[in-house]
Amino acid sequence: MKILILTQPLRNNYGGLLQAFALQTVLKKMGHKVLTEEGNRIKIITADGWVNWIKSIILYGISKYNLLRTVYSILPPKYRSVSGWHTLRFIRENMETIDLFKGKETLRKRDWQSFDAIIVGSDQVWRPAYSNVPTYLLDFTEGMNIKRIAYAASFGIDNMSEFSPDLIARTAILAKQFDAISVREKSGETLCKEYWNVDALQLLDPTLLLDTECYIDLIRKDKKYVSDISEKLFVYLLDYTDGKKQIQDKIVSFLHIRPFEIFAEEIVRKKSAVLPPVTQWLKCFADAEFILTDSFHGTVFAILFKKPFIVVGNVERGLDRFISLLDMFDLKDRLISSPEQLDEKLLTQAIDFQKTDRLLEELRKQSVRFLETNLSY
Repeated sequence: MKILILTQPLRNNYGGLLQAFALQTVLKKMGHKVLTEEGNRIKIITADGWVNWIKSIILYGISKYNLLRTVYSILPPKYRSVSGWHTLRFIRENMETIDLFKGKETLRKRDWQSFDAIIVGSDQVWRPAYSNVPTYLLDFTEGMNIKRIAYAASFGIDNMSEFSPDLIARTAILAKQFDAISVREKSGETLCKEYWNVDALQLLDPTLLLDTECYIDLIRKDKKYVSDISEKLFVYLLDYTDGKKQIQDKIVSFLHIRPFEIFAEEIVRKKSAVLPPVTQWLKCFADAEFILTDSFHGTVFAILFKKPFIVVGNVERGLDRFISLLDMFDLKDRLISSPEQLDEKLLTQAIDFQKTDRLLEELRKQSVRFLETNLSY
């Protein structure tokens, strides 16, 4: 079967890139011909999206994330390509992509007729603050004879507050045209049923479908660009706050380990800064002894690499994603929201990774079964 994956644009988001890579890899192993839409020129932020983004600034302030995203969005393309040299290289070397939209919001009929199925997901494709949701509900395929499948699609949050009534009505029509829908968060099942009147099944984020060895192979293949790391506390924070700095300091004090991070803040100060390779990011998880993160995929890879970790709740980016993920593995105690919640007992408490492996194996079987069943002729 020839399949098109439609996900968030393949840019400089390590977790976003790896979930797209993972889904394509799994589908190829099933014997399918798979292409991922690059998405670099899809208009994904609508007027509603910008309004929601402005609201987030009012509610949460101008975080490092907001500042970086704003500056990055106005950089000339030549500077973006310089900063993303390694991420573009990762895509080129590890994925098969296609640019179907070519600056348009719709596709010509002959462009999509060659595909047997389109899979939407994962990431926050159904969150209006980040995406043009009708595009990710395949509005451009109306009247088209093709399988429409959502794999681990995410609303990002556990409510529809970012949807206008008109958008809910429009997206409900589109959702009913899907052959099968799966979502990444448990709350997504409820949202699909309550607002779209469609059934959905919670499944794993694509990154969790691959064994850790697959990611280690990526590191090995890219060894000329990857360095070993001697420090042992990997700090992967997308939004820095004083409270998170206090949490980091407590971990350093309790565990007596040195922190390290990789995040190219220079992109704000220096337009030609190059982001570290995706594989170097993976190497951070492989080499670390402990992880501190406020990132969804940071949490995913801490689990995959079997590293003890602490997650700081990230409300602005969608707290429900963390709760749902950690619930799957009975690890909700690793989620905190303030320095006061962190104590030595939590830091020294061992995680039962044998248990997480058992749970992961069953969840993988369920997720793969969904794909196999719904991609059969």
